[in-house]
Amino acid sequence: MLRNTLVCDSIDVATELGYNSQRHRCVTKDGLVIENSGAMSGGGKPRRGGMGSSLKQHSKGYALIVDTVEEFERRIERLDEEIDELQTENYRFELEIKTFENESGDIKLETSRLNQKLEFLSQNLLTLQERQTSYMLPKVPTSTLGVTQPKLNSVEHQLQTYQNELRKLNASLENLYPPNY
Repeated sequence: MLRNTLVCDSIDVATELGYNSQRHRCVTKDGLVIENSGAMSGGGKPRRGGMGSSLKQHSKGYALIVDTVEEFERRIERLDEEIDELQTENYRFELEIKTFENESGDIKLETSRLNQKLEFLSQNLLTLQERQTSYMLPKVPTSTLGVTQPKLNSVEHQLQTYQNELRKLNASLENLYPPNY
């Protein structure tokens, strides 16, 4: 009666065996028959209740769809919250970047100002040193040296102070903008 028929668990397995290059007659546990010729028959469930059973099936499907839609809406809401948080964080970072850029501009201006002042003081020091060598007499009274030497010491001290400030500012600038930046 089975005539070399393969019994399969599902329609998928029966279809795969019934329609491949070597065709077999297959039957599923639900009663669907796939012939060697490729014809399908049987397998249907008897219908009862007409619209009542159809309505129950549709209401179950509808409930499943509603649950799925609600889950997606919850996911979308969570993702919207995450997007808002990321946009807020991005805005905060942009503000920090602008603050750093402004500070870096201020540091560059201060560095430039100090470099100019250093150049001016270096020129003054050279001028004073030239004057000192040009005024050197075989023997200069100590009273004359007392007036020139403190001024020279003061200028050298100022020069040293500005050079130290310049080094500190350059170090701060390098910390803000490393060489690879």
